[in-house]
Amino acid sequence: MEERIVTEINRIIDAYFPVSDLNELLKCFVRDKSEEGPSLWSELTMCCGGMLGGNTDHLYAAAAHVELLILALDIVDDLQDQDNPDKPWMKCEPAYALQAILAFLTASLSEISRSAPSVLPRLLRFLTQAINGQQRDLNHSVQTEADYIVMIQEKSASLMNMALALGYLQATGQASPETITLIDELAQYVGIVAQLKNDTRDLLRPDLKNDLLHKKKTLPVLFLLQHSHEQFPALCLYYEGRIDLPAFVQMKTECMSYIRESGCVEYARAIQFLFANKAQRLLQSLEGASPWKERLVDQVMAVLDV
Repeated sequence: MEERIVTEINRIIDAYFPVSDLNELLKCFVRDKSEEGPSLWSELTMCCGGMLGGNTDHLYAAAAHVELLILALDIVDDLQDQDNPDKPWMKCEPAYALQAILAFLTASLSEISRSAPSVLPRLLRFLTQAINGQQRDLNHSVQTEADYIVMIQEKSASLMNMALALGYLQATGQASPETITLIDELAQYVGIVAQLKNDTRDLLRPDLKNDLLHKKKTLPVLFLLQHSHEQFPALCLYYEGRIDLPAFVQMKTECMSYIRESGCVEYARAIQFLFANKAQRLLQSLEGASPWKERLVDQVMAVLDV
């Protein structure tokens, strides 16, 4: 994350939260996030707004807002999944982590409503879609591939929409309705590809973040469940609750071997490729000012690389 964005985030924290321990906690969380390196979210916001003629100062502010929103949602996700124990918000009291979520959401939305009130309706629509998608993931209601695509469109692609919208809505009056429609569609495809890549990667992890341990039904997992009755029946038995977690973990070596040989990874990558192709076609028709357009294309292509 760029230092100027971190500085703007800390300015917002100082403006809204003078209580010293809360102020320090929030900055600790921001510092941890910034140390992860360059952030896709703020890059999408700045590049999209910049290529459409947005004011640079306003774009840095918008980038700070999107980073605060994403950080709040990341904390929510970690608290719900309990699979990222090394993060500072997982080491503090849960009540403090909840305070941080409220703080980041409230401050960012307050800043947006003050500086660009016209942005809020579209932004809130994307946020509510993401919440609905997260609920579909949490309640294990995904049963089919169609269910899965709907879930990640809401959960993940909506956040791509949000980041890009915070950029193009800063370029008020300079983005045509056709361009906005194109960017919104592009965000959907990029978000789907990004989530498919994450889900494929997480399936191959040997640690707590492996989706199988949480009985999540991602696209590669749905493939496995459909084909594992004879080849690896323990997987279906675990998802049906007929084998408990400790017993399933003891089969980790056999399970990972089955995953690698099953074809589920290749299948997920084939679906990624279809959506990546759609996104690339949209990128080719996108117009905008240099060097922002080229930066945006580089960011998107890095996500689409399957």
